[in-house]
Amino acid sequence: MNTTESQIEKKLIYPSPFHLEEGWNICIENQNKNCTHNEIDQLTMKGLLSYTDFEILKLLAACRYVNTHNLEFALRQSLPECYLKSDYQRNLRKLVHAGLLLKHCLCLHTETREHMDIVSPLRFYSLSPGACSYIEPLVESPCLFRGALPDYAVMEHLASSQLLIRFQASYEHAIKACYRNVRKKVGVHDFVLDALIRYLSRIGESSQSVTLFLLCGRSHTESTKSLISRIHLLFRWLERHHGQYGQYMIIILLEHFKEIPNIFHNVAAHNIGFFHYPLYFALDTDLLAFPLFECLYRCSDDGSSDKCMIDRVQITL
Repeated sequence: MNTTESQIEKKLIYPSPFHLEEGWNICIENQNKNCTHNEIDQLTMKGLLSYTDFEILKLLAACRYVNTHNLEFALRQSLPECYLKSDYQRNLRKLVHAGLLLKHCLCLHTETREHMDIVSPLRFYSLSPGACSYIEPLVESPCLFRGALPDYAVMEHLASSQLLIRFQASYEHAIKACYRNVRKKVGVHDFVLDALIRYLSRIGESSQSVTLFLLCGRSHTESTKSLISRIHLLFRWLERHHGQYGQYMIIILLEHFKEIPNIFHNVAAHNIGFFHYPLYFALDTDLLAFPLFECLYRCSDDGSSDKCMIDRVQITL
C-alpha cells in the first residue's frame, strides 16, 4: 500500500478503544478497593480462589492495566485446555468484589467523583494495592512501574498491553526477553520505553537477535507532546548506545492512521538524519486482525514540506 496524506481520509479507519477525550477521567467502579494479604490467604484456604483467578492476577502483575477483551484473549492463549471457558466474567466479578482487582471505566470530569457519568463501553482492570504486593513476588517479570499515572498514560499502557499480548501469541517461539516500562537516561533527561523486546529473526539457516523499542502515544494533547519528546530522547540515546544492540527497530503505536504524518513531520523537523533509524508505525485496531509484523507502516518524504508517503510493510521472522 502506498498512501499520501491527501488519501488518508478515504481509508476505512476504525476507532481505537483506548481513546481519551479532553475532559474525560478514569474512574473506579469498585465498592471494595483493596484487600489484605490475610484476606487473600483466607480466600485461598477456603478454595474460593482458583487456578484461573491466580492466572488473572499474574497477568495483571505483568501488564498492570488490561481491558476485558485482551485479558480474556490472553487467558485463552495461556490456560490449559481443561480451564478454558467462553468468558471469565464470573472470575472477574469475584475478584473485583473481594477487592483484589480494580475495575476502571471512563467518565466525564466532575469536581467530585460521587456520580459517574460513564462515556465509553471500555472496561479495564488493575491489581489493588494489597493484591499487587501479594502477587508480584510470584511473577517472573512484574510491571514494576510505581506511582500514579496521568489518565492519558493509562491509555498508553492499555494499548501497549494489547500489543504485547498479541505479540506473545503470534511470535512466542521467537521471543527471548520482554521488559515493560524501561527507564533510560540522556544527560539529565529521563525517559521511558513502553517496552523493550528481544527476539530472534531467522536468516536462511542462521538467526540473529533483534531488539524492538516500543513507544506508545494517544491523540490526547499531553500524550502527543510526551511521545514526541520520548522519540527525540530515544534517538539521542541510540546515538550513544546503538552498538550494544546490533539489529534493532523502533515501533510507534498510535490510535489512528491520520496521526502518522503529524508524528513523522515533528520527528523529521527536529532530528537531522533520522531516516537512518528503522522507524515503524502501528495502529491499535490493526493488531486485532493481524500479527504485528504484518501491519506496520513506514513513512518517507515525498519532497514537499507538508506531505509524506506512507507504505504498509511486512517483516518476515
